[in-house]
Order: sequence, then structure tokens, then C-alpha cells
Amino acid sequence: PLSAAAQALAEEMAVDVVAMALGLRERLGFACRVDPFDFRYAAIVFGSPEWCLYHGLIRRLRQHLRGVPDRGGAFRSVAKQPDAQAVSERTACVLWQALLGSRHFGAVGQLSTDEVFSPQQAILDGEILAYVARLMRGFPADSAAPDPLAVIRAGVAEASFLGVEDTVSRFRGLVDSPPLFRHWNLGRWRSEGARPMLAEAWALAQATIARADFHLPAAAEREVDAVYRRAAVYIRARTSP
Repeated sequence: PLSAAAQALAEEMAVDVVAMALGLRERLGFACRVDPFDFRYAAIVFGSPEWCLYHGLIRRLRQHLRGVPDRGGAFRSVAKQPDAQAVSERTACVLWQALLGSRHFGAVGQLSTDEVFSPQQAILDGEILAYVARLMRGFPADSAAPDPLAVIRAGVAEASFLGVEDTVSRFRGLVDSPPLFRHWNLGRWRSEGARPMLAEAWALAQATIARADFHLPAAAEREVDAVYRRAAVYIRARTSP
């Protein structure tokens, strides 16, 4: 790992020297990265424990050289579709990056390294971000928080904490209510139709797409359609028996 980091840094410095020699002074700074490969499949192992460890190492290197915190992050996974592997890898790597200081995340909905875009996964990524954001907010522990003993005394006097003013005024902000990762029990889920998670994610994705008002210029749209048609012909030729 240290050798890989040293080589990445040397290559980045060489790019910087060439950029300065060409008069290209406006650089983004040291953007070096190291992505581990699996020798069995000869592919980047995005979202793996090893990727997280390499990311942490290179992140510290970049922050040391830039002198500023590294706030950027990204969803990473080699899963081919929105499934248990995708959610596991993406949650783990986003949480890891958030704990290291990331506050902005890209590659939403991007799977199989970067070969697949899934609208369903984009919705699931929003749920993951909300989960991690809630974790990073933590609990209030400053001087504005109510006196714990006073809250306990009020609950004992009421014979319940549900009616205490502190509970009534703050319970909605204590526990998030995500639109997809609901906290209901098995009976409630069944009574609501026991709808599969991916079906709900697709319904939310379709609603999001329907609200969008962006349209490509006509010329650009024709170019995209032409690329799509060529790709469809190519895929059919490769997959037909």
C-alpha cells in the first residue's frame, strides 16, 4: 500500500510539472488515487474493505499536501444490480468516508464500478445518505440540552415519559422517518401489501423522473437516440444465439 501511494504521488507530481511547463497553472491540486484490484477477476474492487483502506490512506496524503480537508466522497460498488451486495458495499463505504470527513457524495445510482446506472439504486442511495447523515448528526450534548435529572423527575411524576414536554417537543427530530427504509413491524408491512423494496424504489424513481422538467436540445437528443440505436444493434448481435 505504501509503495502504491508513493507511485501515485510521483505520477501526480510529474503531471503537475508538465502542466506548469505548458503554462497550465490552474490545477485542482493533488488528485492522486489508488484503487485495489482483485487478481482473480482483474477488476477494481470498488466498495470493498480494501478499497476503504486505500481510500483512507490516499485521503490523508491528499489532505496533507493540499492543507485543506477533503470533503468529497462517492458511492462505490461492484454489484451489477441493486441487491444486497450493492446496499452492503455502498452503505459501508459511504459511512467510512463520512467518518473520515466527506460531506458530498457522487456516483449516485452507479453500479458495477461505472458500467450500470440504476434509478432504483439512486433512490436506495438517497436512503443510505439519510441514514449516514442522521448518524453523523449524533445526539445533542451542549448546554442547550435539558437537564437530564429534571427530565427524569418529570417522567417519574407523570408515570410516563410520553407526556413530558421534552418528549412532546423533540420526538419528531430524534428518530428519522425515511420514506423507504420504514421502521414498521412485519404485521404492518403485510397489512400494507408486503410490497418488495425494489418495487417501491422503482415507483419513487418514476415519480422523481415525472417531476423533472429538463429536456435536451433537439440536436443533442437526436445524437443520444442515434447512439442508443447503435448500442441496441451491437448488444443484440453479441447476445443472439
